[in-house]
Amino acid sequence: MICNLNVMEKKTYEKVILSDIHLGSASCMYEEINKFIDQISPKELILNGDIIDGWALTRRGTWKPEHLRVLRKIIKLAEKGTKVVWVIGNHDDFLRKLAPMELVNIDFVNEYEIQVGRKKFLIIHGDILDIFVNKFKFLSILGSVGYEFALYLNRILNNRRKKKGLDYFSYAKKIKKNVKKATEYINQFEENAVKFAKKKGFDGIICGHIHEPRVSVDYYNSGDWCESCTALVLENNQLRIFDYFNEKINNTLN
Repeated sequence: MICNLNVMEKKTYEKVILSDIHLGSASCMYEEINKFIDQISPKELILNGDIIDGWALTRRGTWKPEHLRVLRKIIKLAEKGTKVVWVIGNHDDFLRKLAPMELVNIDFVNEYEIQVGRKKFLIIHGDILDIFVNKFKFLSILGSVGYEFALYLNRILNNRRKKKGLDYFSYAKKIKKNVKKATEYINQFEENAVKFAKKKGFDGIICGHIHEPRVSVDYYNSGDWCESCTALVLENNQLRIFDYFNEKINNTLN
């Protein structure tokens, strides 16, 4: 069921964690992220990497006014008192020169940490755990192009579903879940991420990067805004996935 995001009261969260919006790429679901930001009033907003897709922009990506609108809304939240932290990822690594630094009321960092109840979590985008990003960047860029093509087909199929009055369905995610190598990669990524965090003295880790929303005891992933349209939200000392397509954002509509 698609969210009813008409005019309604903003939802307050202790923290909202977003990643992999990929502004500047054709795969960015800018309508959904703009509507989501309009409906929230977080005390802290953590942008966990790949918010802007520098890789796509160097390939003459698609920068729309709606992409800029997302950034303006984030800046507006910061100006109104929301603490905004931008953890830099591999697609927006051109911002690493700014880290650590504050600009337009936004803190740019390479990693961050938060407390959830009695547990301390490390927040990193996750690209440092990816061998292809770190040692074979060219192959990683090729993989990114292939992924964008899958999302292109995803958009075409979903436009047809929309005309038929059907809800959004991620064909790209369905394919990914049915490919054994992709599943093995995701599982290995999660295991390596948890080991990495615990070696640094944390109870768990929060990532983005692999576009796969996930909640477990010591590993969380906020997903993306190219196919899943998910975020991590903290309320009542519990961190959970917010699914744009399957959850009504306003409590009065639950």
